Amino acid sequence: MRMLSGAGRASMSVVAVGFVLVAVACGGSSSSVEAANSAPDGGTSDGGPDGGSTSTYTLDDVCEKTAPKTCALRKPCCEKTSAYDDAGCLANAKAECAKDVADARAGKATFHPERIDGCFAKLAPFFDTCSVTFDVLASVAKVLADCRIFEGSVGIGSACTRDGECAPISGAGFPSCSDTTKTCNGVFFLSAGAACSFAEPMTGFCDDGLFCDANLAAKPPAGTCGQATPVGKPCDAAKVVDLQCGLGNYCEKSTGLCAKGKGANAPCELDFECASFKCIAGVAGKRCAPPDDLVKPAECGKP
Repeated sequence: MRMLSGAGRASMSVVAVGFVLVAVACGGSSSSVEAANSAPDGGTSDGGPDGGSTSTYTLDDVCEKTAPKTCALRKPCCEKTSAYDDAGCLANAKAECAKDVADARAGKATFHPERIDGCFAKLAPFFDTCSVTFDVLASVAKVLADCRIFEGSVGIGSACTRDGECAPISGAGFPSCSDTTKTCNGVFFLSAGAACSFAEPMTGFCDDGLFCDANLAAKPPAGTCGQATPVGKPCDAAKVVDLQCGLGNYCEKSTGLCAKGKGANAPCELDFECASFKCIAGVAGKRCAPPDDLVKPAECGKP
């Protein structure tokens, strides 16, 4: 039972990392895609990742120009999950953008103005859903690799206050500022055959379509990334914990088939069964907590 609890704690840390990454995409308080919502010093943005951009951004006007675009992206999710205040959202977006601008002026960050408009286009589809789930997390992380408008200079393991301060890293990864240690970490999505582990803090996750074939009796559980069983296909329902369906999915005991993680308030026994990775005990028994919201109240302009 102790081993299962450890696996549950590891799964919950996926949510923590996921929220950081998606906050980056939304331009949150610890984010560098205020980045995709902000821009560099001078010049014309003559082609983002998708090309075709003709907008001009400077350090003097970037926050004013990009804050309305940021809030237009946030608004639908804000209205679904909490509430939306336009003036408050704009103030939040401009304040976070100003931090990146200050780093840029101080020579602590480099700029990529050519990415701005293309990144807005790339990020927009993720606002069709307003919750953080593993499939959203994995997809956003890949986009973010090309959408860091302000790239900081703080190395892995060094102190930070937000993601935008962290320096780029090599490989299939994305730098982020840990909410718990306040140091820059590299978050990586691992390919098939790569070593994986549920050691805390988790910084490496098997990519979408893969799973960590870990020995759950080990401390910490560790193994290699293998091909996950698709949703609707048979899985080993006899196992107490079966990871083969991949993070965000689970093995449904009654059918013996892989299924999408359960939604909010669904009965559960383990964190792995829930789309949110959180199975919470309550007066009505253990239930899945809802996934974290894509945008925070402060980003919606609410206190």
